[in-house]
Amino acid sequence: LHFRDFRTQGYGSNDDHNLVWGAAGSWTKNPNEDIVDYSMVSFLARLGYSFDDRYLVTLNLRYEGSSKFYSDRWGLFPGISAGWRISSEKFMRNVRAVDDLKLRVSYGTTGNQGFNTNTAYRMYSKDSWTYYNGQWMTVYGLMHNQNRDMKWEIKKEFDVGLDFSLFNRRLNGRMDYFSRKIEDAIYSGIPVASPPAVYATSTVNIGDITNKGFEFELNGRVVDTKDWTFDTSLVGSFVGKSRLEGMAKDTHMEFQAMPHGGGSAVRIFGGQEIGRYFLYRFAGVREEDGTPMIYSKDNKVIPYASGTDEDRVQTGNGLPKAVLSWNNTVRYRNWDLNLFFRSWLGQDVYNVTDMIQGVN
Repeated sequence: LHFRDFRTQGYGSNDDHNLVWGAAGSWTKNPNEDIVDYSMVSFLARLGYSFDDRYLVTLNLRYEGSSKFYSDRWGLFPGISAGWRISSEKFMRNVRAVDDLKLRVSYGTTGNQGFNTNTAYRMYSKDSWTYYNGQWMTVYGLMHNQNRDMKWEIKKEFDVGLDFSLFNRRLNGRMDYFSRKIEDAIYSGIPVASPPAVYATSTVNIGDITNKGFEFELNGRVVDTKDWTFDTSLVGSFVGKSRLEGMAKDTHMEFQAMPHGGGSAVRIFGGQEIGRYFLYRFAGVREEDGTPMIYSKDNKVIPYASGTDEDRVQTGNGLPKAVLSWNNTVRYRNWDLNLFFRSWLGQDVYNVTDMIQGVN
């Protein structure tokens, strides 16, 4: 497989010394173009084996190359899966309630090159203006911090599952346990020292993200008559704590802006659990003027505007422990009614609306 992306976006240039290769296929000093061009090549191979429809094995191999990387452009991503159809064994032939029962195990890797095409290369763009020799001239500067060391983000996942179908296929579903590790995870906006970097943040491979969990799906036909049918489906996912490993402890990622210029409500540090809030401890509102107050690191009550990162604490977690969905469909002849419910359980909610309106 081969993929190529070529796009241009128009804007002006007045520098006679910078020539670029334009979309028209020639060098030009006034391109009016912002060019994004990259290619990706994939080689795929798959080998499958089935013995008596009871024992199943599949091997996958994917070899990919992307021009987004400055070096080490190629990645090899293997995968293997095996299945045992228990319902086809002799000892299951008299178990009439079971239509299909299969145990499966798999392990595989996939690659991700989801970052901006220009990241690994030195790029220039209009930066500012300067007054020189009686006229204003455009100044060009670096578009972003170059990172030649970008690597493939690799997801490694192990899965054990059970598929089943019962009672003439009136009830079917699956259960899965998974263990997942994302190596060299790609993230944009990581704070870096400036200088030597030109900008305060860069796109980097931050480290490894690990998590484990359990998923299930149940589908059943509760009612099945000439005029009426009732189908119901329940899907659930239970994910354990996710951790970020390998990132320097003095580096962090930030999410969810706090109101009133208070920075970010979530800060993830290397080696710690993902999803924890990084907040001030609220100490109420000063009655005489309505100023919101917080506790400092020394447990003193200070105005919210005087708080620093040292006064914050990590607390709670915004990631749910369980995600559930329940879908129901009732049909009567040519009429049908669908009811869908979903739920997130076990997470802490940072109520920005209450923070803003309550303080006001």
